[in-house]
Amino acid sequence: MSIIKFIKSLFKRSKTNQALYEQCAYHESGHIVMAYLSKFKCDSVTIIQDGSGNGFTKFDYGKSPMTELITSIVNFSEYPEMFNSLPPTVKIYAPDVAFKICGVLLGGPVSEAIYKAGIEFEGNLPIEVMGPDLLRVNSIHHLLSSIDIHHKPNYIKENLHSIVNLLRQEQVWKAVDTLSKDILASSTKSLSKQEIEISLQRSGYLNFINS
Repeated sequence: MSIIKFIKSLFKRSKTNQALYEQCAYHESGHIVMAYLSKFKCDSVTIIQDGSGNGFTKFDYGKSPMTELITSIVNFSEYPEMFNSLPPTVKIYAPDVAFKICGVLLGGPVSEAIYKAGIEFEGNLPIEVMGPDLLRVNSIHHLLSSIDIHHKPNYIKENLHSIVNLLRQEQVWKAVDTLSKDILASSTKSLSKQEIEISLQRSGYLNFINS
């Protein structure tokens, strides 16, 4: 390979990686914005810089038994005994907590889809829910179907529609956009809890959700 072709291949790869990093930043920011809306917090967010376009957010769901309840909800399809073994005084909160966690999980793919389509998109928004997000959302749907005979079969679809409308609100999307850019501006493509909350404060989101 000539030097010119080599440089061109590096430039193309760099552009491709940047696009993946941007998609990932908006995906993770969608998770985070929805988490804070539900009164949860995030300890950190990281984009994995290996060209895969993957990232992860470490959530802070609070003290026990909330963490145990959430763990059992998102793993119900594979390990139903985790939920079934919880005391009734904890399980009674499952529907409300499941709704919040479903919003957090779907906030990522919805935010990524809006980023790709543009905030002013018209018509149907193509949303890809996959990987761990899909497994956990399906587990929530499975759990709610098991404990509520009136649970709606289109629960996930309705939630997606609501989250699209929510994230398109000016103040909410400003928070997603600001946080995404702050993640991308970091030399390590990661933010600590303090940095996440500084970003959310600067965009006005913390005041917005607490007003």
